[in-house]
Amino acid sequence: MKDAGFVPMSTEMCLFKHEKLGVLVLIYVDDILIAGPTLKDCETVRDLLAVHFELKEMGLISKFLELRIRRNLDTNQVFINPEEYIRKNVSKYGKETTKYMGTPWKTDTVIPPSWESVSDILKKRYLKQTGSLNYASINTRPDIVKTISILCEANSNPGKTHLEILKHLWRYLASTASFGITLGRKHPIDDLKIRIWADAAFADVLGSRKSTGAHIASSTEAEFINLTPAGLTAIWIAKLLEELGYKQPKPILLHTDSANARANALNPLNAARTRHIDNRYKWIINRVQMGYFTIVQVGTNDMQY
Repeated sequence: MKDAGFVPMSTEMCLFKHEKLGVLVLIYVDDILIAGPTLKDCETVRDLLAVHFELKEMGLISKFLELRIRRNLDTNQVFINPEEYIRKNVSKYGKETTKYMGTPWKTDTVIPPSWESVSDILKKRYLKQTGSLNYASINTRPDIVKTISILCEANSNPGKTHLEILKHLWRYLASTASFGITLGRKHPIDDLKIRIWADAAFADVLGSRKSTGAHIASSTEAEFINLTPAGLTAIWIAKLLEELGYKQPKPILLHTDSANARANALNPLNAARTRHIDNRYKWIINRVQMGYFTIVQVGTNDMQY
């Protein structure tokens, strides 16, 4: 890649940029995706790479890493979903999926604090299924992330309740296989300003009353603690965009629907309420003081997920 004029992005080592043409090349094992200002630029890069590698050209992007990709050039939007991947796995694992399900989690299902393990055969089958589902969730199906996260917690020792939830999830995916995400120009191309929303759930694990994020004492702490991982993600995205030529103005807007969490982040002297919280979660306080972030409070209904 270096001989062809490419340099890797320091924030994403599998992403390369041609210094002169401005063309981007994404490499995943033996799959390569080329993106550039014009088709001619992309073809030039293809020819450069062909000198060093044996390539099989697949044409304009329509599928990449099990993801279906549809481009709307009129609206400058891209729709991505793993429909084919989901249907293949539904057929493989999700028997009895004719019943429509509207949510990924069955609302009346509670995982007990302890359970009897299933057979080793079912354990292996369970692990394969959660692995397949996890791939879909981290790509274009954020609606199933929480359910998958809970199921994966039992990967080494699932019980009957976990199998029931898994069956329900397959039915949900069979009903919503065409769902995906749309990446589009909601804002002008010269306004690639990062906007982050951070939320948390307090005592949402039914049965144990534990919280998804950590073992914490109030909803305010849950919301406050979650500001740090959201901020860390924003910093990474900002650095990546800057390497691509889109410098991010400071401060980055970080939205929360908790007034108390915002107050804790803005007030470093509020030790009485935050002194028991681990220092790693107070990173956001320091970054707010340094001008990296502005914490914006919005209504719960205005939170964007």
